[in-house]
Amino acid sequence: MNDNKNEMSTLNGAWFYFDVDGHEIKVWGSTVTGRETIWIDGEEVVNRLSWKLKTRHQIQVEDRELIVEFAVLNVLSGRLGCSIFEGDERVAFAEQAFEASKNPWWIGVLIGLLGVGAYYILMKAVVD
Repeated sequence: MNDNKNEMSTLNGAWFYFDVDGHEIKVWGSTVTGRETIWIDGEEVVNRLSWKLKTRHQIQVEDRELIVEFAVLNVLSGRLGCSIFEGDERVAFAEQAFEASKNPWWIGVLIGLLGVGAYYILMKAVVD
C-alpha cells in the first residue's frame, strides 16, 4: 500500500485518501468481505460490514459532520467511488477501477466459486 495514492486490487481492497482541512481521511473497502473502514488522522472511526452497492458513514472532523459515501459505480468494470459530503455539498471525490495487471484471472474465478458455494450452503440451510 502506498500511503499517498489511491489504489485498488482484489486482494488488498480499495484505498482512498483525502485531505479535508488538514485532516487525513483514509477509507478502505475490502473487495472480498465487504468490510469498510475509515480512519481520521490515523484513528479508526468506522469499521463495518456492508454488501450494499452504496453505503454512507457519518463521521466527525472537529466540529464538522461529514458523510463518507462508498459506491459501486459500475458492477461490470469494478469501478468504485468514494465521496465526502458536508450537508448536500460534495467536498471530495475519488474513483478507481480494477487494473487487469493487479488482478489475476484466477482470483475472480476463486471468488466466484466461493460465492456459489456460500449460496449453496445458505440455500440448503434454509430449505432443510
